Amino acid sequence: MGTLLGHVLPGVAFLLTGLWWTYNIFERYFQTRQAPRQFQASLSFPIRRGSRVPWDCLILLGLMVVGIIGEIVTGWRDGRLVEMGNGQHATMYMCFALAAAAEAARRTGVGLVPGLEHAVCAMAFVAEALLFAFHGHGTSDMEMLVHHLLLYVVLGSAAATLAELTCRRSVLPALARCFFTLLQGTWFIQVGFILFPPAGWHGWDVNSYRQQKLATAAFVWHWTGVLVAMATIGTLLRLRTRTGAPVRMARESDGRGTRPDSTKLLLSSEDEL
Repeated sequence: MGTLLGHVLPGVAFLLTGLWWTYNIFERYFQTRQAPRQFQASLSFPIRRGSRVPWDCLILLGLMVVGIIGEIVTGWRDGRLVEMGNGQHATMYMCFALAAAAEAARRTGVGLVPGLEHAVCAMAFVAEALLFAFHGHGTSDMEMLVHHLLLYVVLGSAAATLAELTCRRSVLPALARCFFTLLQGTWFIQVGFILFPPAGWHGWDVNSYRQQKLATAAFVWHWTGVLVAMATIGTLLRLRTRTGAPVRMARESDGRGTRPDSTKLLLSSEDEL
């Protein structure tokens, strides 16, 4: 991952995952307020309504496998893995692959311990934090700084996921997980441009204390930008749910254009978990 592309790719993966979670969590929350029924958090959502195939989990699992293979191939020379940073990143992908597999198992009805998928996801974030805690040692001050800032974000992701495990009916831990995942994505990309600027770009002085302060300020700008983006998504979905509720309820009816009873609503809700 010691390249710009090596930071942009996982950043985009975290960013898309965070956006997917944010959209669906807000949508479910506003729908449950209108039904009314209780909100319940989950780590995945059906791409096609009513489908039992956990496509989002399978896509994420496939991306993690591709990431593992890519890190090993690019770090492998003379019959051995010479880039230990690549080995760390491959390990991170492996942990998130396990989390995706655990959620896919829950979605397909495999009998698991309740909440196991959240526990495995939290452990994946903890493993990522552990890897990044020792990732910048022996490098420039700037590289240590940007990875330590990333470490705090990853720990926030783990804490939010654990809070969600114990408060499944509250939307706040789920949104906190979205926030930290989105922030991971944007900051991963920013780190790539700081440490590996494209050819022709004015690079950062990795040993300048002044530019380290600028990098810290940029981190807060990312923080603020993610909050604004989430608030915008939530506001738009709130307006759409408020104006389009009758149509949506009709689509979820039994085919005769009538509103389903409470039992059918609850079953429909569980299908989306």
